[in-house]
Amino acid sequence: MGHRAEKQRRQRQEIIANTIALTQEGGLAGCRVQAIAAKSGISTATFFNYFPSKESVLHEWLDDQLWFLFEGARDQHAQGAALRRALRRVAQRLAELAVSEPAGCRAAAQCYRSSGPLAGPLARGRTTDAAPGLRLIEQARDRDEVRGDVEPKLAAMVLRLALVGGLAEGLSDDPVKASDSLHASLRSLVDLWVDGLRKRNERVQSAAASPDRFVTGRAGS
Repeated sequence: MGHRAEKQRRQRQEIIANTIALTQEGGLAGCRVQAIAAKSGISTATFFNYFPSKESVLHEWLDDQLWFLFEGARDQHAQGAALRRALRRVAQRLAELAVSEPAGCRAAAQCYRSSGPLAGPLARGRTTDAAPGLRLIEQARDRDEVRGDVEPKLAAMVLRLALVGGLAEGLSDDPVKASDSLHASLRSLVDLWVDGLRKRNERVQSAAASPDRFVTGRAGS
């Protein structure tokens, strides 16, 4: 990476960090582009050279967080962990992030849901092949753990939207008090997703087929 590219990378990361800090102080409404630029030591015009809006900054921040968590899950999965267990770890870490950055997570989740899960990767010039979670799902398919008739990109998008939606809903109250319930909710969303991607001969029995009790898949942890 050249000096100019490295300088731009650091500036971009500083803008993101300052946006999160200002959002933590005053929420999304109280976080203005002018304040982000001033805190980052740049002009408003320079800010717009990096991002089209403050919402896009938050989208990229959450997208990067998801990328980091899913890549960690991919490493865990590559070392032999079951897909369910690896994704439950993602749910746990996402809940922990919500406790440490509640206002930032709430605002970012709202922006992520409104702009769509592909806005972040494409805005940074990345292809959808670099979308968070995709490499993990492709790895699971290569290991014959999930259905082969579902497009991995679609499966990854559904998983991200489910987790971001659960994050947005779970942060409607005090995130510290709700941390346990948020973790449980995200974990349930992960389990639903995993059960939906099980190979057809391993699919869980539907509730309609078993009216006397609710049947779930086997726990992976």
